[in-house]
Amino acid sequence: MIWNMTMFERQLLKKISYLHT
Repeated sequence: MIWNMTMFERQLLKKISYLHT
């Protein structure tokens, strides 16, 4: 996993991960 992300990117990734889970 890449931790070098901005808050926006992190939030977006969280949403996508949640939807894909």
